[in-house]
Amino acid sequence: MVMSKKEQEMLDNAILLAETTMALRWTPVIKPDVPIPSQDEVATGWLYTISNRKIYEIWSHSTIHGDMPYMPKFYRSGGKASYSTKALAYAAMRNELERKFAIELLEIDKFIANY
Repeated sequence: MVMSKKEQEMLDNAILLAETTMALRWTPVIKPDVPIPSQDEVATGWLYTISNRKIYEIWSHSTIHGDMPYMPKFYRSGGKASYSTKALAYAAMRNELERKFAIELLEIDKFIANY
């Protein structure tokens, strides 16, 4: 059965509403599963930057870390725990964003209630 443009638009809107509603959920906190390596070891993993919502691959020693590819001449101080997969890093970033946006929404709700 062929749908009219209006029917297709209504279906698309219903699907978008359902997907958006499913996106409004709490996910578990995900901690890095690749620990800071011990001395003389190098670990690789994934991290995220919340400000620009980027996922990136890193390397880490016990006292320094940097972005991939591995170049120990270019580093930042401090070893870093990381996520073993890009998907875990995305899941951790999602969880942090949930909490950030929930706080922002709470502030708006309080403003509305006191207006």
